[in-house]
Amino acid sequence: MTELKHIYYLLILSGLFALLINVKKLDRIILLYIPILLSAFVTEKISDYTAPRLISKQVYHYYHFAETILLSVYYYHILNEKKHKIILSTTVLLYLVYCIRVYGLYPENLNTDKRGEVVVQGIIITLASVFYLYELYKDQATINFLKKNHFWLVTVNMIFFAGSLFFNGYTYYLLVTKEKFYSQLSYIMVALNYILYVTYFIVFLCPIKIHRKSY
Repeated sequence: MTELKHIYYLLILSGLFALLINVKKLDRIILLYIPILLSAFVTEKISDYTAPRLISKQVYHYYHFAETILLSVYYYHILNEKKHKIILSTTVLLYLVYCIRVYGLYPENLNTDKRGEVVVQGIIITLASVFYLYELYKDQATINFLKKNHFWLVTVNMIFFAGSLFFNGYTYYLLVTKEKFYSQLSYIMVALNYILYVTYFIVFLCPIKIHRKSY
């Protein structure tokens, strides 16, 4: 897994570099991906250097929380329909309540591999992605969505977080009952991470000319 991890680090940093050099060519809201990518890299490094101490587990919980909030702000900005924004805001509020209940009231849960917040995160981001793509579909007569930076970012986010939702929801059972099988399936998340960060890199490196609309 060491070589795979090095590739993973390279993809994250490449995406971050591409975003920084083309920052003026992208919609400002996409700048939220800077702290997302940076925190992803820092989280992995902290986990690597502190394992097997408890902080190596705690840091992932903090990262997923921050990532969810940042991506929710991103989606709230690019969504146009009020009802979709209301649903997104409501799900994020429920997510905050969940995190407070599970980790605020019982901080010892931060020291475990239980990541229920990742499942909830997957639901939120997948749902928000579907909303955005639906709005694009409604306007496809006047909008070439293939020429939208947000389309590619949202599509790959949906693929990744839908996969993460399934993986973390289903394989938590395997972690408890069939750890060997769980380790084998973990390569699914490796592949999804590669797809995610390769797409980020391409979009940020070769940004499509932005328009004034949120789309």
